[in-house]
Amino acid sequence: MKKQPFKLSALLLLFLMVSCDCGPDVLLGQVYLTETSKNSFPYSGKETLIFKNQDGEETKFYGENSRETRPLSITVKNICTNGKFDNSREYYESEMETVVFFDQNGNQQFYANLNVVVDEKTAGSDDIRFFDYLFIRSSIDKDFTFGDINLIVDERGNQVDVDQQPFHELYSRYIGDTTLYEKSFEDIYQSTDYHNTSVFFNYSEGIIAYAFPDSTYLVLDRIE
Repeated sequence: MKKQPFKLSALLLLFLMVSCDCGPDVLLGQVYLTETSKNSFPYSGKETLIFKNQDGEETKFYGENSRETRPLSITVKNICTNGKFDNSREYYESEMETVVFFDQNGNQQFYANLNVVVDEKTAGSDDIRFFDYLFIRSSIDKDFTFGDINLIVDERGNQVDVDQQPFHELYSRYIGDTTLYEKSFEDIYQSTDYHNTSVFFNYSEGIIAYAFPDSTYLVLDRIE
């Protein structure tokens, strides 16, 4: 009787092996981050970002670790689906760079990801197009999100239609040079309004300010 569960498991495994006829995934090539996009990534993960609020009080953001490069695969076409356990795809090998920051109390953080994304309207075609994409999300206690920065940092010579991309309604808008809380900044992007909070960013310094709904704010004072 004790051997019965083993026999059933073996039969199930044999059934899955016999019924799996999709074949292996198909690697089409490699597409890695461009030097242009890597140079646009503002953080090493080793710096300390020092912000001040409306009362002059400092808040420090510390890098959790150094900037990391992680492997990533990009699916461009599902070529076979035969049940839950049997499917295959065409894909490219790629990569993602990421950093994470926490404040001195550990209750506020943001992370930044730089990765390659496929232009969805070209996926599965003979003319697959990619672009490099920067995504920065700010949150409290890792649960409550209060602002995203979404930017295409390298179109790779393609004309990318952002309306075809995920989260296109959240793409950040360019507002140019401006003064934020008595400090002047250049080439600024602003997040779309989210929970009545705005995040401000530029490529040279990264996140430069947060504007909160109660008229409080944090503005970047210096980087150490």
